[in-house]
Amino acid sequence: MNNPTVKKAIKIATIAGSSVLVINAAMSLMKVTSVKEAIMPLVTILVGVAAFNYAMTASAAPQIVINK
Repeated sequence: MNNPTVKKAIKIATIAGSSVLVINAAMSLMKVTSVKEAIMPLVTILVGVAAFNYAMTASAAPQIVINK
């Protein structure tokens, strides 16, 4: 993908989506009453943080272009 506008839009959407994911999981984590109920919100928070980290580092990574 060589279009910088599309890359920026995907980055913004990924950051926004991961933020919503983390906030939603944190809100449901506050309602749990047992450890078993806390597993999925914790996994969701980890996935959201990983997506945010990927969005922040993927744009800075060098792009490999192979010309034929």
